Parts: sequence; C-alpha cells; structure tokens
Amino acid sequence: MVIAVPDSANVGRGRIRGRIGIPYGLGLIRSHYIRPDFIEPSQTIRDFGARIKYNAVREALKGKRIVLVR
Repeated sequence: MVIAVPDSANVGRGRIRGRIGIPYGLGLIRSHYIRPDFIEPSQTIRDFGARIKYNAVREALKGKRIVLVR
C-alpha cells in the first residue's frame, strides 16, 4: 500500500500509485491541532511532537508492505 506523509505528499502518492499499480490508502492520520515541532529547542522535544502528531491506522497497515511518500 502507498501512503503519504504529510498531507502535502498526496499528489506524489497518486503518481507513484499510478506507475507501480498498487493501492493507496490512509495509513497515517496527522493531528492539525499539534503546534509545529520543528521550532522546538531540542531534538528530544521534536521527536516527541512527531510521535503525538502522527497516528497510525493499525487496521489499514496490519500485514501490509508500505511505500511511504514524503
């Protein structure tokens, strides 16, 4: 399955899917209510922000090989 991260990669996801012919789906959900984490002062805080910002759709990903488009 082809999934995109972040939302802006959706166009690229469609192009790749069209070329290789595998399905695409929603594998990660991004919370739009988390403040930008790239401006945080330490890498530890940035990593934590990324972990809470993106949530996996476990049912959609379970048992599948993933192509991640960024």
